[in-house]
Amino acid sequence: MTLPVAHLSHSQVGTMRDCLRLLEYRYVKKAPRKVQPLVMALGRVVHATAAADYRNHVEHQLYLPDEAIPDLTTKAFAEETREVQWNHEEVGPGAALDAARDMARAHHSGIAPLVRPLLVEHRMSAEVRGLPVRILGIADVIATTAEGRHIRDTKTSKKAPAGSSKGNIVPDDRNLSQLATYRIIAAANGEPAVESWLDFVWPTKGGQSEPFRASITANDVRLVLEDYAALVACYESGLAPRTGRGTWICKPGKCDYYEDCILGTSRATNL
Repeated sequence: MTLPVAHLSHSQVGTMRDCLRLLEYRYVKKAPRKVQPLVMALGRVVHATAAADYRNHVEHQLYLPDEAIPDLTTKAFAEETREVQWNHEEVGPGAALDAARDMARAHHSGIAPLVRPLLVEHRMSAEVRGLPVRILGIADVIATTAEGRHIRDTKTSKKAPAGSSKGNIVPDDRNLSQLATYRIIAAANGEPAVESWLDFVWPTKGGQSEPFRASITANDVRLVLEDYAALVACYESGLAPRTGRGTWICKPGKCDYYEDCILGTSRATNL
């Protein structure tokens, strides 16, 4: 059977865990978004600013000057938040922009100096035995140290992640799924496993950051491969049976398709 998607990704796995309706709207029907969740938009703003900072280092062996970061963040913010429904959010545009600037500044001053980037927003993919289409991943940055190459991904949040005050951050399942996906792709391509880092930034107290060296075990890889098999089964079965409400996404301002999903609101009509 031909799948309705050209490739599999950890983002699809995460969406499957949230809500199969959302998986269908986003990846099968490719329906236009009616809502731009603020938390996702701010994440993309910080990623865009960090990527520009990394690219400048790749090209010129220098990071951008401190004064350039707020302007870059403002431009990315304007682009990414055009469709945010602010009436559904906890904060307005001004406070949201301040949070984005604080996180971008924290990344520039606290994370970037630790990194010697080689490749920015690097696409990787592989054919994996037992799966009908390729797995695709996009790493924020491939970097190098005296010990060799490693993968780094930036993670944004509204508040300090659990364990940050003790220097012992606990990554969530989505983070581990993403890093395990990179490990699966490398193994399928016959490449050696490389270290993985998660760089957390959050806007508290003017912006804070903390790098986390992740440990991906063989069991992590096994569980994520099982997730990909479940994802394929969902696509092959037409995403039935339907799920009920999603875990965190089933409310205005969080789900891209809340206003159109019959599970989101009784007023809605199904796409």
